[in-house]
Amino acid sequence: MAAVNREYPKVIVEAEVELSSVLREKLAEDSIGFIIASGAALSEAYVSRHLPSVPNSCMCAPKLVPQVCLFRRL
Repeated sequence: MAAVNREYPKVIVEAEVELSSVLREKLAEDSIGFIIASGAALSEAYVSRHLPSVPNSCMCAPKLVPQVCLFRRL
């Protein structure tokens, strides 16, 4: 972010975490300027670039582990 701020000091970057479908709707409505989302490209109306893959994790509070079968302690 520091490099972006140095290069583009007037640009304000705000992260918004949401479902990809919601982010795509906001992009189509022109209420956000760009998105980083999983899945295929939106359409030919948008410029898209594949980003390097990163490992993802699913996390929760320790007190929820016994209630949710999907999680296990490492």
